[in-house]
Amino acid sequence: MQAPFMNSSTLDVLGPVPPSSNGSAGDIYLFDLDVLSTSRRARMDDGFAQVLTAWARKHPCYLVTSHNYQTVLSVVPQPLRHAMRENHASSGTEVWQNDASVRHHDHPFRDSIYEFLAQVVRRSSYEEKRAPLLDSGPACLRIDIAGHKATAAQRKAYLEWETGTRERAEIISEFAIRYPDYQICQNGETGILITHKDYSPNTVVQALSANHPDGRILGYFSPMSACGYAAAMADSLEKPNMFAEIAGPSDLAQLLKYEERRQQKSEIKVPAPFLEDVGA
Repeated sequence: MQAPFMNSSTLDVLGPVPPSSNGSAGDIYLFDLDVLSTSRRARMDDGFAQVLTAWARKHPCYLVTSHNYQTVLSVVPQPLRHAMRENHASSGTEVWQNDASVRHHDHPFRDSIYEFLAQVVRRSSYEEKRAPLLDSGPACLRIDIAGHKATAAQRKAYLEWETGTRERAEIISEFAIRYPDYQICQNGETGILITHKDYSPNTVVQALSANHPDGRILGYFSPMSACGYAAAMADSLEKPNMFAEIAGPSDLAQLLKYEERRQQKSEIKVPAPFLEDVGA
């Protein structure tokens, strides 16, 4: 997690988020689904969900994930889903409000791509391989190589094996050569995500900017998402917007506490001599 931001002119410790010139009223919050629960597809903690729901009812909040909306339904309680301004699923290719689909991007994937993915699974040298999960969204294709019903231990075992063999990196390299009009990246610990180059997850950022032209986007993502489907979002978020990598719910809860204190103007002022002593 980022160190607290320090305003050198006033010597105020303001928390992890630098102050906006428009004030906190202009802040928009973008949450990656993977930072809301402690493990993949696990239901959110009820207490944390209530805290985040209360926050989303006071501030413009958006959810984004590379998973389909069924996964959102299984992880996020209804009050929080409805409190979000929009829920962007399947890497932003489908958008939901109050559990109703409001827009989505369509793209028919070539049969040869499905055949390529089937070959990938067949030729994998991983001894404990299982039937993979193949999830076809409106304009994205996601495959989980560890298996459709793999347990956490089985996913960990595949990840340890794959870290040494770099199987997914080789798959991505071969796919990129065969299908240059598509973009492909690692997705989570054991998956791969494919989208057409006509579509970019940057559309999520563009939608938020259009909805809040004077706002500042504060994005919170897991490290896996940051180097996967959300990498393009991170590249497109220029100052004063912010893209932060956090470990999970506990980090997010702490950051929101900082935000609440900042917005209530209750940050602790640290005397200059103390700061000088610390830096000495």
